[in-house]
Amino acid sequence: MRRFLFLLIIVLCDAPGPAQACALSIETTSTTSFAGAAGRGYDVFDPTTYFQPLTFRVRAVEGTCPFYITAGPANSATGVGQLLGTGGTLSFAVYREANDAQVLRAGALATAAEVLTGRLKEKETASYQLTYAIPPQQIVAAGAFTGDVEIAVYEGNVGSGVLRARQIVPLSTMVAAVTELSFAQGQFDPNVGVYLLNFNTMHRGDIKGVTLHTRSNGGYRIYLRSVNGGVMRQLVPLDNSAVPYTLSVDGKTIPITDSDIQVVSFPGATSPSGNAHRVDVLIGDIAGVAAGDYADLISISIYSFR
Repeated sequence: MRRFLFLLIIVLCDAPGPAQACALSIETTSTTSFAGAAGRGYDVFDPTTYFQPLTFRVRAVEGTCPFYITAGPANSATGVGQLLGTGGTLSFAVYREANDAQVLRAGALATAAEVLTGRLKEKETASYQLTYAIPPQQIVAAGAFTGDVEIAVYEGNVGSGVLRARQIVPLSTMVAAVTELSFAQGQFDPNVGVYLLNFNTMHRGDIKGVTLHTRSNGGYRIYLRSVNGGVMRQLVPLDNSAVPYTLSVDGKTIPITDSDIQVVSFPGATSPSGNAHRVDVLIGDIAGVAAGDYADLISISIYSFR
């Protein structure tokens, strides 16, 4: 009789459950108002580029999550965004760090070189810092400007990631009305506000002058006045002698007195180098004028239209 042996082997094991979901969140932690130099906002004539931090946190709400982050101006294919205002448009860009040349783009347009990567376990949080800048010397009128940065977190790898969190971060800056003058004869320098016309030994018909540079992002007016009412008087008064002179601005004779008189009105914005206005002084008849040192002080004031 043949016997057959049957072995029944039952292996018990835990069946794999569904993969745990990856849930991520974003929280911005920095101010989104562009401060510029000393908190003054955006100065249209300042040649310096100011980078401002953009900080945020990513949190693994559920699951262990490998991820990457994209950030950049919202709705921009190039990485250059726009801050819109009543006075025009300012461009801006987001970077990994200050002085970086690589602008960052948001969303699916971002390449591997433009993203941040990380991995978090459930309930863990990681902090990140990027930076953004508004390129200098964009000449716009005064006012408030606003735009958006998009920050997005994807699970997985660039190109095949799954969007897990997205946040639109509003940016803003203020642009002040700026009007400046300068007697600097090279690069515009608003700190050079005094100029001496020295005639040495004066004669009738002598003429000296200077080019006054002015700039504004909203138009300006220039006013002049003379301390001595349009004549030079002795520094050490010995009598009532006075040296008459004729003052002209841009070739136009100005009847200058000891009260303000408007001599220039320019309604628009200028370039950073400004407009040039020629101021000339022509010495009049000095017959019978006592010898001595004579002077006058001409005050030049400039005002914004706004």
